[in-house]
Amino acid sequence: MTPDLKRLFGKRLAALRESKDQKQYQLGRRIGKTDKYISDIETGRIYPRPKIIVALAEALELPISAFYFFEGVDGDAKSLRKSIDSLVSVSSASRLRKFLRHMLVSLEE
Repeated sequence: MTPDLKRLFGKRLAALRESKDQKQYQLGRRIGKTDKYISDIETGRIYPRPKIIVALAEALELPISAFYFFEGVDGDAKSLRKSIDSLVSVSSASRLRKFLRHMLVSLEE
């Protein structure tokens, strides 16, 4: 695994974790790991083994494919809508504001 792909995976994990309003220690606890382990993944220091990726997906209630949906990867309208719905299903007003800002900025381009 290249360092760039490790970082990209880590950033994706962080975004997904935050979209579910979970802290690193909470996610770590749910998969039997420490917050440092989650931090190491999110900063690209390590790339998790497949069984950990499965555990992360289960803990975040997401399909494994969500970890590999990077910018520039296309999907059909139904799967894109499902991904968006999953991200905006949070109850935090501050998180929703952040999502809205990102969406509005992306429409300007």
